[in-house]
Amino acid sequence: MKEFISRLVVYMGSLFAVAMAFKNPGAESIVAATFAVLVYLALDVWWFWTQRVTPHDKQLFEKFKAALPSESGHIKFLLHDHDFGDDFEQRLLNPLNEFLYKWDNEEHRFHDRKLDDALTEFQSALRAFSNEIGSRTAPSRVDATWQTSRVGDGYDGGPAEEKTRENRSVLNQLASDCYELHQNVMRFGRKVLRYQKGV
Repeated sequence: MKEFISRLVVYMGSLFAVAMAFKNPGAESIVAATFAVLVYLALDVWWFWTQRVTPHDKQLFEKFKAALPSESGHIKFLLHDHDFGDDFEQRLLNPLNEFLYKWDNEEHRFHDRKLDDALTEFQSALRAFSNEIGSRTAPSRVDATWQTSRVGDGYDGGPAEEKTRENRSVLNQLASDCYELHQNVMRFGRKVLRYQKGV
């Protein structure tokens, strides 16, 4: 919107300068009109090159959506719906860890600065979440394919229960942060790449 207003203001200024040059012909008027037109053209070229979408960004955004779809168990359930006071299946972590590993390189960077900043912020939050999962959870004693944040039985009324509450609070907050930042990437992607709602 700001870019559009800037272009409109410069365009109107250019028209005014040209009109004045026709009304009052003279070297100064012609120079002013020429300069105004050149500024408008330069701004238009700049706007075009900064707003254009590269095939790389389109392909990478599709790849991002395929790796971490919003309605998947590892995004919608684990990061949004799950309460980390309860146990969860370890398999839900696999796509998140795989994403952190595979996307940590220049091939997985967006050319669009705002979209890439959103991706970087999400990756940083997800990395912090993954680190805390590693230090604040352990395989469940009931089923080793599940993870738990409970220390001991988690309800002894002493240090173990206090630590369990801390683990739950920290992980819930980090998971919520990750979910919001993931959605932020989705929003920026649709906006920058001109995706229609629902795509």
